Amino acid sequence: MTRLLAAALMLVGICGCELPASPVERAADAPSDTPSKAPIVQSAATREKDIGDLEQTVYVNLRLSRISMAPNVREDVKADGLERVRLLTLDVEPPFPDQLLLDIILSVREPFAHHPAIVRGAFVLNEEREIQPFAAIVNNEQRDDLLVGSLDIMQAVNGIIPESALITLEAEGILLEPGADTALLDPMRVTADPANTTTAMQGTTIRVNFHGAADAPQAPDTPLTPEELFLPEAPPPPDTPTGADLLLAPEAPAMPPVPEAPPVPEAPPVPEAPAPPEAPATPDAPEAPEAPAPPEAPEAPIAPEDPPAP
Repeated sequence: MTRLLAAALMLVGICGCELPASPVERAADAPSDTPSKAPIVQSAATREKDIGDLEQTVYVNLRLSRISMAPNVREDVKADGLERVRLLTLDVEPPFPDQLLLDIILSVREPFAHHPAIVRGAFVLNEEREIQPFAAIVNNEQRDDLLVGSLDIMQAVNGIIPESALITLEAEGILLEPGADTALLDPMRVTADPANTTTAMQGTTIRVNFHGAADAPQAPDTPLTPEELFLPEAPPPPDTPTGADLLLAPEAPAMPPVPEAPPVPEAPPVPEAPAPPEAPATPDAPEAPEAPAPPEAPEAPIAPEDPPAP
């Protein structure tokens, strides 16, 4: 009996307690004018980019072109987890090809159609000489690999084949205004605010090893002139006589002495130029006539003396 009474009291206590409301009930009881705090997710296609997005999502990849693949050209690719080719090594065996093309590919991991950009730069041979510029507009609508040109290794070495060549990239990126029209844009001439320009663009480093380059014919240092190209071949030089040939060869007749050249006659002396005539003396001016002396006054007549007195 006591057990039944205790069970009945427990049941009454449980029924009399209110359970806390569930999250669904609390959301239903909340006032309808409460603003939503869910974050607004903006798609990568319409999101405005900054200069850091251009540095981190665009990479210049270089790969051996399909038309240059041959049994004597071996390609070794070192890429990271994002498929960016960090180092491309080519081992080339003779006969060396006339062309050795590499494809220039922009690997873009985000769309830039709403916020276009420009990537441009130049390839440098052995950190000394610029060999080829390039420029491209980045306005893709989705992640893509853009083929923007090719690099000819044989043209870069200019006929002087080295045993090894190192090619690096010096590039910059320019972020244009959102919605900029790129139809008539020249990527090599575009200028922008320094805040939207970066020189930290990255690309593939290329190492080319020419095996047997020391035995390969090299291009002349200076090109031949048109006259030299059409000159007939010169006759081969005579063989240099050896010591035995000199002993067995008959003595050559003595050459007659060369007559001395007649002395060159001395040049006649140059006559002296005549002295210029003296200018005639200027005649003296006539002297002025002297003025006539005034006439002397006549002397007074002498009075006659008185006769003596007788």
